[in-house]
Amino acid sequence: MTNTRSLTLIVLFILVAYAPKSAAINMTKRIDGYSCNKDQIRYLTLLAKNLKNPNARILNFCSSQRLKPSSTKQNQRKIGVILPLKGSMNAVGIAVKNGIEKAINKKNLRDTIIIVRQDNTNLNLLDKTIARMVLTEQVSVLVGGISTKTASRIKYWSQNIGVPSILFSGKVSISPKENHVFKITPDPKDLTDALAKEALSRGYKTIAALTPNNTKEYDLVPLIVNSFESNKIKLVRTAHYNPTNYESMELAARTLMHLKPQDRPQELTDLMRKKRLEASLAKKQFNPHMISLLPKIDFDAIFISDHFRNVKYFVKIFKYLGAKKTPLFGNHQWRSQTLLKPFDRYLNHSFFYDFIGRYDQLPRDLNAPNSKSPYFTEPSDAQSLDYEIMGYRSVEIASRALRSYYSTAQLWKALELVQDKKSRFFPHGYAFKKNHYARWPKHIISLIDGRPNLYRVK
Repeated sequence: MTNTRSLTLIVLFILVAYAPKSAAINMTKRIDGYSCNKDQIRYLTLLAKNLKNPNARILNFCSSQRLKPSSTKQNQRKIGVILPLKGSMNAVGIAVKNGIEKAINKKNLRDTIIIVRQDNTNLNLLDKTIARMVLTEQVSVLVGGISTKTASRIKYWSQNIGVPSILFSGKVSISPKENHVFKITPDPKDLTDALAKEALSRGYKTIAALTPNNTKEYDLVPLIVNSFESNKIKLVRTAHYNPTNYESMELAARTLMHLKPQDRPQELTDLMRKKRLEASLAKKQFNPHMISLLPKIDFDAIFISDHFRNVKYFVKIFKYLGAKKTPLFGNHQWRSQTLLKPFDRYLNHSFFYDFIGRYDQLPRDLNAPNSKSPYFTEPSDAQSLDYEIMGYRSVEIASRALRSYYSTAQLWKALELVQDKKSRFFPHGYAFKKNHYARWPKHIISLIDGRPNLYRVK
C-alpha cells in the first residue's frame, strides 16, 4: 500500500512538473492524504510565481503536509530566519543572530538547520526570500520581522500558506483566527497589569501619566487605562511631550499639575494682587514674572513611560516647580545604574517593571556584557541583550516544536504546546500564552534608599 502510494506521488510529481499551470494546481488538489486546501494553493501560486518549476514546488510542499518535519532527509528540522543584517537596523539583527547562534550550540539543538537571510524593504524581494525559504529550502518555521513592515509580510504569508511564524515586532497584532502566527515579544498587557496590581497594593486610587509623543514601540496609555480601571484605579490626567525638548517636558509637567495660566486664572489673579500688595508694603519692586502658583496635585502617583535620563530630568522639573514628593513609576526603560547615581530621595519608593530579572539568572548560554551588578548592565548593552534573548528563545521554542509528533500542517499546535519545566529564567508552563504572545518573567523593581529591590510577579 505504501509503495503504491509513493509510486503514485512520484508519477504525479512528474506530471505536475510538465503540466500546464491550471492542470498542475488541479492535480495537486486531488492528491489523497497529501492535499493543501484550495485557499492554500491560491496563495502558494502567488508566492511561487518567481520560482523555477513553481507547480512542482507547490506539489512538493503540499505532499509534505502530513509528514513530520524530521521524518525524512527531505524534511529535516529547518527554521528560516529573516533579519536586517545590513542598514540602519543591523545592530538589532546582529544581536538576534548572536542569540540564535548561542541557542543552536546547545547539544539538543545541533541537528536543527537554521537558514538566515537578509531582510529587504522591497516587498517583492522580501516575497522572493520567503518563497525561496518555504518552497525551495523547505523550512518548516519562519522567524523574523523586526520591522513592522517585514513582520506584517511574514504574517500575511504565514497564515495564508500555513507555515508557522514567530515575529519580533511589537506593533503587529495577532487576531484569534491567525493561529499560525506567534510573537516572541513580551505582551505589553502583562506590563500594565503588573503595574496596576503593584499600584493597587500601594493604595493608589488615581494616577497621572507622562508619555513621549514619538514612542517607537507602542503607546501604553490605552493599556494602562484598561489595566488600571479593572483594578479600580483611575487615570485622571495625561500629558504628552517631545522627549528631546526640555521646554516641552516642562510644559507637560505644568499641564499635569495645573500650572498653566489658563488652568487656574482666578487663583493666579488673587496671588498677583497679594504679592503686589506685599511688595508695596515692603517698598520693593514688584516683578510679576517671579510669581507662580504652587502645583495642584490631584492624583496619587505619576506614570512616566520614558528612559532613565528623562525620568531624572522630570524629577528636577518637579522640584523646581515646588511639587511635593509624589510617587513615580514606569517601564523597563528606567532600568539603569545611572538612575541611582547619585540617588535623589524624590525617587525613594518609586518602582518600575521589567521582563528581565537578575542578570546572573539568564539562560546559561547567555550573559550580560559589562555587568558588574546582578541588577544592571550598561545602557548600550541592554537593548542588544533583549534582542539576543529573543533570538535565542525563538529558535529554542521552534526547534522543540519540530521534534514533536505533529505533522508539518499541524506545527502551530506543537508551538502552542511547548512547555518550560526546569528553566530558571522563563516561567514554568506553556511558552506561549493563548493570544500567541510569548510568556516572559515579570518583575517589579522598587527603589529603596538608593538600592533596587527586585521581586517576581506571578
